[in-house]
Amino acid sequence: MQRFSVLVAFVCFVVCRLAVSKFVETDNDGKRIRKSVMDIKPSGVKNVSPLQAGKMEERLSKSLRGAMKTESNYYYSHTASNPINYNGGPVMSSLTVYLIWYGTWSSSDQSLIRQFLQGFSGSPYMNINAQYSSSNPTAYVSSTFTVSPQEYSNPSNAYVSDYDIYNLVVSATNANMPLDSNGLYFVLTAAGVGETSGFCSQYCGWHTYNYIRNKEIKYSFVGNPLGDVTYGGSTYSCINGCAVNYQRSDGTIAPNSPNNSPGVDAMLSVVVHELSETVTDPVFNGYTDVYGSENGGKSLR
Repeated sequence: MQRFSVLVAFVCFVVCRLAVSKFVETDNDGKRIRKSVMDIKPSGVKNVSPLQAGKMEERLSKSLRGAMKTESNYYYSHTASNPINYNGGPVMSSLTVYLIWYGTWSSSDQSLIRQFLQGFSGSPYMNINAQYSSSNPTAYVSSTFTVSPQEYSNPSNAYVSDYDIYNLVVSATNANMPLDSNGLYFVLTAAGVGETSGFCSQYCGWHTYNYIRNKEIKYSFVGNPLGDVTYGGSTYSCINGCAVNYQRSDGTIAPNSPNNSPGVDAMLSVVVHELSETVTDPVFNGYTDVYGSENGGKSLR
């Protein structure tokens, strides 16, 4: 429990500082994907509506830290007049978390993620999500969830696309994992594995839903930022975008993250972000503000 207390403090610290305060919506086999935006560059903006593009206009030419300041000031002035709203859809009153490992993982890093999730269930932080309810059907988000012992691994370190993430969930449910409409399938990629729609260049993680064998399934992508990725000839430093709290002023990385694993410790912040958004807005008609931001995004402002 002591380690979990440190991790909760760490998550609050990171979540309050990461510049993940907007989202890009893209299509995945006809379904929307909510992606948390990180340090968007002009050349990297794709599939963004005019409204979203307008909201991003000021930040496009700024560095990450400059954008963080701009976002913080902008949303501070809108907090009182821009509450989160219920849009009539369901929330998740029951949840089982499934872990899908992609790439080369150490057993210690895997254990850290499992232990964190087990401690997060029933925590004061998760109790915040339990305040959200739905009227169709009538239900409250549960403050507790189960972490399934049934896991799936793919040792490949090749880059993946949005559709590859979906197919990994399909493969997992074709193997040993149950097909669970009350589940959240986390696809966790190892350090150095890129997600070609914009991991590190546009976002640190995302969540969505889709159908597998006619059953509605919720799933999420979260990548380990301890390593650079290259798209279209441009290399992005993931640690600078998705784990900014571990970067020293000289650009080197501090080793003393809460569990001495900067990449995984940074992932845990994004895991909490995506889990909280999934249980309160699983099919994108639950809880958002007028700009479409979910509770995880609003907690960053």
